[in-house]
Amino acid sequence: LLTGFDAPNAQVLYIDKPLKEHNLLQAIARVNRVAENKDYGLIIDYRGLFEELNTAMDMYSGAGLELFDKEDLKNLLLDADSVINQLRQDHTNLVNLFEKIKNKDDNEEYQVFLRDKKIRDTFYELLTNFSKSLKLAISIENAYNKIEEELKIFNKDLKFFIELRKNVAYRYNDKIDTKLYHQSMQNLINENIQADDIYNITNKINLNDKQEVSKELKRFESYEAKADIIMSRLNSSISEHCNEDPYYYKKFSEMIKRTLEKYKDKRISEKEYFQTMLNLKDENEDLKDLIVKYPKNIKNNGTARAFYGILKENIEKNLSENLVKEGEADYLNNNENNLEEDIADLSLDLCEKIKSQVKVDWHKNIDVKNNMAQDIDDALYDFHLDKNITLDMMTLDIMINKILEIAKERF
Repeated sequence: LLTGFDAPNAQVLYIDKPLKEHNLLQAIARVNRVAENKDYGLIIDYRGLFEELNTAMDMYSGAGLELFDKEDLKNLLLDADSVINQLRQDHTNLVNLFEKIKNKDDNEEYQVFLRDKKIRDTFYELLTNFSKSLKLAISIENAYNKIEEELKIFNKDLKFFIELRKNVAYRYNDKIDTKLYHQSMQNLINENIQADDIYNITNKINLNDKQEVSKELKRFESYEAKADIIMSRLNSSISEHCNEDPYYYKKFSEMIKRTLEKYKDKRISEKEYFQTMLNLKDENEDLKDLIVKYPKNIKNNGTARAFYGILKENIEKNLSENLVKEGEADYLNNNENNLEEDIADLSLDLCEKIKSQVKVDWHKNIDVKNNMAQDIDDALYDFHLDKNITLDMMTLDIMINKILEIAKERF
């Protein structure tokens, strides 16, 4: 077993044979090897090897221990008191995170407190630490006997915080590593708390399916919770699709943030917050036109709209940051309402130029990408000459690169 034995995923080693000195340390070191989602190993000793272990540690102290990885022998012997102290500390750390909660019976107040992602991440980490410490303490007979009275509190709090984690993760659309959290907590609850099964957290909701949305929102009572659920899914959708139309999704994200800030500042009611998020989730053409005022000739062309947003943002920024020359001033004064239409025409022109270059796996073809970049550069240069607008090199490079990035997503 010991020769060539290397199974860091092993959680428990049962010893029912005499082991001494190097062989004993080797056996313990190998089961105690740290692995993914494993902080330590456990030894079940049927032979009373405690004295042999002390002898081995004395014999190999100093230079002799260099034969072993220090991490494999870390915390080789844990006394019950140290395990209990760590458990109590982890429990205190978790409970103290919520010391500002006024009504400890109000689950909604806990969930609102955890709206901040940094606080949620801290909560998830503290809960993991507490559950691991509790699991270890329960597995050690001497420790278990010493905390038997406290176990009621520990188990009650573990159940409460796991339920809170489930609801919070769902509400804010957090992706939790179930390998890390789920199984050990499930087993711990089943064995010591006698609770119902924890159901798997499935955060995906099809926001376009009204029946599904309605069904999922019924799980939460408050308008605030319902609004948070929609908001978190909208933010995830924005992150997923932002490269397809960076300017639009940036503006969409800003609209969501402004709505949340209005609610936090009590400028809108809880119900208005929910209703606004409900309207935003539909993301229909009227909403898109509200977020970005698109000229008529590109309203039905998603790619041209995406190009338009990037061009409009950078051209207007370039004009505002640089001194406007006499010819530019004449164009802007005489075409105040036409700049957007001219940019829309440029967007359509770029669509055609890029589409003509597209071939299978074009985004892996350096020549095709260079040709596209040159076409974009030429079109922008012609626009600059035709409209008598100065575009600096940095702005040109930004627009060329961003147009190419959008093209990769859309062609």
